[in-house]
Amino acid sequence: KIDGIKVLRYSVPTDGGNINKKDNICFCKDFAEKYNKGCLKNSTVDDEYDIRECTITTCDDGLQSVENCMKSPVIMSSPHFYMAEDQLKNFDGMKSPVAEDDQTYL
Repeated sequence: KIDGIKVLRYSVPTDGGNINKKDNICFCKDFAEKYNKGCLKNSTVDDEYDIRECTITTCDDGLQSVENCMKSPVIMSSPHFYMAEDQLKNFDGMKSPVAEDDQTYL
């Protein structure tokens, strides 16, 4: 309850920012490159692609390039790279992500 009003809380699934998700494919420019033509295969999971045959050089799980939407080079992530690939957590002085503090809620 917030101020006595009953509310529902929705959160992004922990794999919601993965680049193999069908809803996220458009955020990774690597999939549009010639060398990746035909690399996306259907997966046993309905909302995912099998990307093992793809060459991924500029995309990371947990980061989404919204450059085409913003008309400027902008990368979106959760605070402190929560739910992103582990190598992104190695920046000097960066706070470690904590689900309770950094998770996205709607």
